[in-house]
Parts: sequence; C-alpha cells; structure tokens
Amino acid sequence: MLKTEDWHDLLNSWLCPRANVEFLDHVLPELAKQLPDKFALALPEVLKIGN
Repeated sequence: MLKTEDWHDLLNSWLCPRANVEFLDHVLPELAKQLPDKFALALPEVLKIGN
C-alpha cells in the first residue's frame, strides 16, 4: 500500500505534470494524506465495475 509520502511523490512528479494539473500549495499535501485510505476503499468498487 502506498503511504502519504509515496502519493505525494507520485502526484507531484508524475500524475500532475502528465495531466497538466496544478494544485495550490496546501492542496497537494492534503490530497496525498487522504489518498491512502480513499484509494484503498474505492479500488475494489472500480474493479467490479470494469468486469
């Protein structure tokens, strides 16, 4: 499972630049903090829909 620091790095160095998305300074750390729990909850549902 990705930790907050992993999410922050992934968002900052890969996802945001590739998607051409910029967040205000306070948003990215907060998003990275919430993603470990939210993503883990959402992924099983997303996988169900895809099958």
